[in-house]
Amino acid sequence: MVSPHERTPRKCVYVHADGKIILNGRLNSIITSRNIEIRVSKDGEKIALIVGGSNCHTFTKNGHTINKEIINILGKRLNYPLGYEMENNIVDNIWIGKLQKVENKKEKCKKIK
Repeated sequence: MVSPHERTPRKCVYVHADGKIILNGRLNSIITSRNIEIRVSKDGEKIALIVGGSNCHTFTKNGHTINKEIINILGKRLNYPLGYEMENNIVDNIWIGKLQKVENKKEKCKKIK
């Protein structure tokens, strides 16, 4: 049984204003492939990571890539960095994330209330 005081490590993706996309350490250790397709909803509320998709980005060993086009899709109206807490769809091998509030100093995902 898990204590309510224990924190479970979150799996997050961060998108920065300069186009950097970063997988946090926990997510990076789970996704072993470095070729990942990225899809973003029009409103920027959701992001999908498709492992081995058709239009893949190559991530570094540390879980970083750059895509300046994603900033054009998300727009300038959002406060960067953006943090998405990811959940795995095991059947399709797709990670789906919902936008979370990010503390700029520590870059940790916090659920939006």
